[in-house]
Amino acid sequence: MHRLNTKPRVNRQGGFVSIAAVVFVILCVFFILTQTLGMLGNKSSDSVQYLHGMKALYNAESGLERALGSISNAIAADDSQLNAACASARLDNSGSTNPIPFAGGSFQYDSNITPTPPVGTCGIRVIGKFGQAQRTVQSLVNVSSEIGTAGFGHSIMMRLQNSANVPGVAVFNLAWRRHGSTGYSTSGGQVDANACTLPSCGLQWNIESSSGTPSVGTLGTAAGIGASSGVDVVQTLSLDSNYAEVGMIMPGLVAQPVIKGQFADNKRTANTSNQTVTTGDTSSGEAKGWCNASDTLVFGVSGRGNDNVTGAFSSVVFNSAGSPAQPIPLTWIAHFPNTDGTTPGVFGDVFSEIWYTYNPYVLLTGATSSGTTITVPTAVTLKAGTILKVYSGAGALAGSTKVAADVTNQTQFQVTAAPTTALNNATLCGGICALFNNPASASSSTTFALTRATNAAQQWAGGFVCLSGVDPTKVRRIARSSARISQWNEIASD
Repeated sequence: MHRLNTKPRVNRQGGFVSIAAVVFVILCVFFILTQTLGMLGNKSSDSVQYLHGMKALYNAESGLERALGSISNAIAADDSQLNAACASARLDNSGSTNPIPFAGGSFQYDSNITPTPPVGTCGIRVIGKFGQAQRTVQSLVNVSSEIGTAGFGHSIMMRLQNSANVPGVAVFNLAWRRHGSTGYSTSGGQVDANACTLPSCGLQWNIESSSGTPSVGTLGTAAGIGASSGVDVVQTLSLDSNYAEVGMIMPGLVAQPVIKGQFADNKRTANTSNQTVTTGDTSSGEAKGWCNASDTLVFGVSGRGNDNVTGAFSSVVFNSAGSPAQPIPLTWIAHFPNTDGTTPGVFGDVFSEIWYTYNPYVLLTGATSSGTTITVPTAVTLKAGTILKVYSGAGALAGSTKVAADVTNQTQFQVTAAPTTALNNATLCGGICALFNNPASASSSTTFALTRATNAAQQWAGGFVCLSGVDPTKVRRIARSSARISQWNEIASD
């Protein structure tokens, strides 16, 4: 009798398959770990490269900010220095284009600006480096200000911005064609203007060079403006006409300057002669009261261009024919439209300008002299360069006599020239009073002369306004007017 064998048979081949599967899984895991480590290594390397690239970009942008700061400082008082300031900003402290170490890397300026920046625009290209990374940025910046407007129409709005941290006075001068406008078909008679109606907006002058097609009108207004704020004014013409308006800000020393008065006359501050040099005249502002106790004289003038945007005046001289001779060159502040042709929509048949001069005001009584030493009974404080003139009493000063050096609470001071007639109990005045030909005489007149830059400048009409309390260090000369623009882009590199 046979026994049934119930003992299971061992499958040796199945054991080998299990071992192979385990080995395969281990290999897969090892492969995955190897790939993961490789990916982590690549990511770490990429992170380092990315970090270096970002630092290189930051270095390039820091170099750009350095250049823009340098340019802003250079043009703070006179933006005609833009081109020189732009070229200088692309250099290091030694005047070369070597790399400048910065934040563990460096930045370097590249003068190869492409495309070539347009007129009135500064191009800055900076290469930033950190480690093996390099990034290049380029910016095209127009650092001019918007101080003018021009076009064809009858409702003219303009805004001025006060960048100073003290209140000021905004002065506007509007020029317009009185009959006919180049580029447009017009109808009707002579075009007149009305000043803005803001509560703080005061009419300073409104006259014309003449009547007829070649004539030009000029309208001056002034408005108070707060610290670090803007003001909008709207002037209105009776009919659509070509116009150009320009403005300037006169910041105060500690408060808003005071407008003391104005002067304009169709016969005395206007001219129809197409000559290189033309003249006008004013009454004595001190004796007549329109410019008494003032330190600032502003001249707004409108010119009739000969359909040529280069029409402009190259100089304005106050007291150009005085006795004694004492010509005072006024400082050109602004002109519009731009004479380089960058103002769109204009035909060069009308332009507007503003000029000014400053002289600290002082009134000294009981003055006597000994050579170049002036003695007064009460201690005074004076600024060097202040022009003085005899207002009344015995004695006479030579033309353009100035305080020789700063004076602080003294009864004696030096002047740049000995009086032509010794002073004896004389009253001396500074300020705009000292710029008039005979400041104490109500019947006297003071001549001023305009020199045109090109033959395109023809008829003109203008007006004067006097102020006190102006801070001349904050008055900015503006060479070109356009909207502020800034273009930034990164330059692709290998």
